[in-house]
Amino acid sequence: MRILPRLLALAGAGALALGVTTAASAGTHPIPRTIGCAVNPFCFDIYNTPVGPNDVLKTVGTPAAGDKVILAARSGSDASQDSLFIPVEQVTSVLNGDPINQPFADPNLDLLLIQFGDTQVFSQQDAPNGHLRQLYFGLNGKNQLSLQTAGAYGSQAYQNRLWIVSPFFQFDGSSPVINVGQTNLTGTIKVLGVKDGALVGARPHIETGQLDSLGQAPEFQTWDTEPNYP
Repeated sequence: MRILPRLLALAGAGALALGVTTAASAGTHPIPRTIGCAVNPFCFDIYNTPVGPNDVLKTVGTPAAGDKVILAARSGSDASQDSLFIPVEQVTSVLNGDPINQPFADPNLDLLLIQFGDTQVFSQQDAPNGHLRQLYFGLNGKNQLSLQTAGAYGSQAYQNRLWIVSPFFQFDGSSPVINVGQTNLTGTIKVLGVKDGALVGARPHIETGQLDSLGQAPEFQTWDTEPNYP
């Protein structure tokens, strides 16, 4: 079962338009669902693989720019756990003759993503009860996951609010999630992770992606999603 962006095709037709694949059946989500996300096909719960599906990403604060995003006990009535995946653009590569090189400064990374077919760049936005607040899951100065404004298009700040699912296949169906901005800045793939052994309350951050001899990422660097609607 593939997870984050892969469903970007038929939004209104019921196939989650986001380049995201479902990690589990929608029936396992706690009831009740929050008001707006009960009918919104872009709403998902996001959880770290080893911590497990009972602890999902949620915002902490008003919400406002700079507020924390942490893993917290999942609740079907907690609107601070509602977020939307929004498709932004596709990966292209100057090596294929495209006029721009988005999203990575190293066109070989572009080609890698294109080769595996994972070319959807997306933002994840805070959306209590399905209502957008124009606040994005991005990075603070310590590379910790925080709410951020969009930033200027083309800037490092803007790209630190953009994400793409890694093409590396995982046996358990989870997915590493690449941060566009930090990968662009460093030239190495930077992914969302938590500390090994993290528990509820952990704050996700960005770190260098890892793969073992089987091409598998460690679980603390992999994520799953579950739809937050029937």
